[in-house]
Amino acid sequence: MADGGPLPDFNPPPSNHQSSHTKQWTIVSIPHAYISSSWPIRYTACDSTGHWMAVAGRTGLAYYNDHNKKWKLFGNETQEKDFIVTGGVLWWKDFLVIGCFNISANRDEVRLYPREARLENAYCTIEEVDAQVLLLNRLGDRLVVYCANSHISLYQLTLDESNPMLAILSKVQDVDASALSIHPACVVSITLTHLKTEARQRSGEG
Repeated sequence: MADGGPLPDFNPPPSNHQSSHTKQWTIVSIPHAYISSSWPIRYTACDSTGHWMAVAGRTGLAYYNDHNKKWKLFGNETQEKDFIVTGGVLWWKDFLVIGCFNISANRDEVRLYPREARLENAYCTIEEVDAQVLLLNRLGDRLVVYCANSHISLYQLTLDESNPMLAILSKVQDVDASALSIHPACVVSITLTHLKTEARQRSGEG
């Protein structure tokens, strides 16, 4: 991604050896309307299809649809400047998940924005948390959140049956992990995994 004007796609030079593993880079320019006030970009995320990308800078966020080559920005600039992404961004189904600090409300939150709706707070799901979100990750429909109070929270992600553009966060478990690290900032990654499945795979390989 670049912060200047549009750049052409990069196509690999012709080769006599055709390969199914040939890569092609696509350069996507972040809109000046966002980057001019939100530089530097601190977080990026791409969904599993590679067609949806999100960026978050000093305040707010924006995301890009590779199908129609268009960016989606907040229509309300006040909303865009009213929160700071602190814990990263990731995609779940048709939703963008972020950990952020709500400046006007002076609180930390986890938010889910439906990518098919307008980028407005009125359409997002908001879950208040007890401390600054430092890390986010997910496995399937489970979201794990690590906060500055050294607590690890596990949430179940579900869709509202009556409104597919509304996500529901249900807290499953909260664990105090303060004894596992000197300081919360020392934790650089948090990951969910199927330990039983991996154990069976290892035993089968042996």
